[in-house]
Amino acid sequence: AHEERYRALLSNVELKKVFEKAEETTWECRNCGHLVTGKKAPGICPVCQHAQSYFEVRKENY
Repeated sequence: AHEERYRALLSNVELKKVFEKAEETTWECRNCGHLVTGKKAPGICPVCQHAQSYFEVRKENY
């Protein structure tokens, strides 16, 4: 299970799918919480100016 998750992550990195998705996605800046909807995370956060690497797909877990 753990190895499978890491292999899937490696595949996403190699295929450049980490910051780009096929469908509309909500991206959240981990620094300031700014939300962006689109297929691709912004190169730089328009609010706090942090790099694209600070964005992650927003998931709501209740």
